[in-house]
Amino acid sequence: MCAYLTQQLPALKAIGTPVGAHANLVGNLFGFLQSHAIPADSGALDEATKAECPQVRTEVLAVTGLTSFAEL
Repeated sequence: MCAYLTQQLPALKAIGTPVGAHANLVGNLFGFLQSHAIPADSGALDEATKAECPQVRTEVLAVTGLTSFAEL
């Protein structure tokens, strides 16, 4: 998950608006989760990214205007 989010970060930043980045993240993230047979559990995603890649998590959330993945 952390590698995926790291890879998505430049594209999210390039979008230029939190609303656009949020929409992009939702579509791409759920596609990624589905293709890897990972349940779409925002609480688990929050916990995993807090533990494994807190800096990337913080950047992704800031770019998308979110405070947690639970808001997806």
